[in-house]
Amino acid sequence: MKGHLGEELIELFRVDGGDGGDIELFAGGFVLNNGMLDASGGDNGTGSLSTAGRGGNVELGAAYTENNGDVDVSGGSGVTESAEDTDQQGGDGGEVGILAEFVSNNTAAIDASGGDGDDGGEGGSVGIANFEVGETKNAGNVNVNGGAGHEGDGGDGGEFVLLANGGSAINGADISASGGDALMPNYDGGEGGSLFFQSSHGENNEAPGDVSVSGNLNAAGGHAVAGTADEISNGSGGDGGEILVHLDLDGPAFDGAEYFFSGYFPFGSSNDLMKMALLAPEAALNQSANFSNQKAVLYGYESISMNGGDGDSGGSAWGSYTPYKAVSLIASHTFDKDTGRVVAGSVLNQVPISAAGGNSTANTTEVPGVYGSAGYGGHVLMSTSMVVDAEPANVSATNSADLNLQGGDAPGFVDPDGLVELGGWGGPGGGFELAGYSRADNSGAVDASSGDAGDSGGYGWNSYVDIYSVSGQASNRADLLLSGGNGGETGGSAGSVDIYGKTSSNAAAITADGGNATGTEAPNLDPGSPEQGGDGGWVEIVGQGLTAATNTGALSVAGGTGADEDGDQGCTQVNFDFDGNCVDD
Repeated sequence: MKGHLGEELIELFRVDGGDGGDIELFAGGFVLNNGMLDASGGDNGTGSLSTAGRGGNVELGAAYTENNGDVDVSGGSGVTESAEDTDQQGGDGGEVGILAEFVSNNTAAIDASGGDGDDGGEGGSVGIANFEVGETKNAGNVNVNGGAGHEGDGGDGGEFVLLANGGSAINGADISASGGDALMPNYDGGEGGSLFFQSSHGENNEAPGDVSVSGNLNAAGGHAVAGTADEISNGSGGDGGEILVHLDLDGPAFDGAEYFFSGYFPFGSSNDLMKMALLAPEAALNQSANFSNQKAVLYGYESISMNGGDGDSGGSAWGSYTPYKAVSLIASHTFDKDTGRVVAGSVLNQVPISAAGGNSTANTTEVPGVYGSAGYGGHVLMSTSMVVDAEPANVSATNSADLNLQGGDAPGFVDPDGLVELGGWGGPGGGFELAGYSRADNSGAVDASSGDAGDSGGYGWNSYVDIYSVSGQASNRADLLLSGGNGGETGGSAGSVDIYGKTSSNAAAITADGGNATGTEAPNLDPGSPEQGGDGGWVEIVGQGLTAATNTGALSVAGGTGADEDGDQGCTQVNFDFDGNCVDD
């Protein structure tokens, strides 16, 4: 038995502002669609309804399912056409499921975005999955963005899921789940959404395939409008979203329809965090991993953007999948009973990642006591398992791409004389951990500096770079920046760097200077407070032996300057050679 939708447009009738309908086609054998499917929500052009139409639901399911026609389940617009009418809430995006027992394939564009309106509509959900054994593939661009808020908050980004049981999960298209912008003062930008890719075991324990992901990914938080000297705005930027790429060597197959349409994500999908993980969980020792060099591959990107949005308070770019790690690429170990060995995969990243904190745009003196705070920079973890008994082991963690993990800036309001009349707090920089069992090598520049501010520069307590190998070489070959933020009154302290392995090396500049107190605050803003520079950071390059570490790069851990007090110099350690202020208080 097979089902077939032709090449014509299928559009469900709806009244002005009404919800989109449902399109469902199921067959026992094969479903093929080559035509456009339109179940979008209706626009509320007259302003007579409270909410524009929600997008409908489109579901195709069979043993083998292929969709080659564009699908539209976007929410309707609540923006009115007449100045006399009042904007209403944008419609939420709908749901799309392209489901199969064996092979599920999509080649067409899918739009499940939220509509613009008074408050922006939330992005919808798109799932492409199989249930038993086979491949899932997506080659069509997907939009699950939140809608813009014209007189309210921006909508949150939606969810995209690509799941394969007993086969490969392959994505070769752009996917966007960004939060919507708030276009008026005093409202918040939407939070970024969730993108989830997984390959797991088949129904009868068939081995998972590769997880191969290319195309540009965007789950950034939405922006909020900046205030001015004449107009107050207390809107906050939205937090960045989450990306999870999951290679499950030992997990069982699951009911994909229930999994997707229940809205359940196994690792939590709160939209205020951003995660991208390459994960193979540890196996029970009495199970076979069916391990055959499966891999997860990230390639072909111009960049991945997961920044927090700008606003009175900038949105942050950090998550909680691994506590306080916004981006996680992890390859854990599993037991192969056929060989009696514990085996693990390597981790490789070649994609530039931007997970910067949002800037504070608070720049009005009209709100007494209001100080804008900038967002935190994100955290990136790339790690193999440290439990490997196969010798010689070649389990490495490698990063060759630049990472932007800066904390946001909070300049405040500056008067015509260049003095800060309203302060702010800079956001702390983020962190990067690269850990490989037999080798950890970094050749991408990392900027995890803290943000500048009109009052207090961002502090580096949240800022670090750790490069670690338990049995081989840990090496850094690119510049690392972890300085504290400059502040009108107080400079922020710097972060820390730790390079540790059986042998360790650094061949690039590492800068972890304290931030300067610039003295630009207006005298009446915080009278009597000292202007103090931030302390320098810590840099340690250590191996397992007296001469096991080498350094040919410039190391700087200077304290920041301040009119009343300079910050303390930090500490550098190469092997057992110490320089600077290396005694903890």
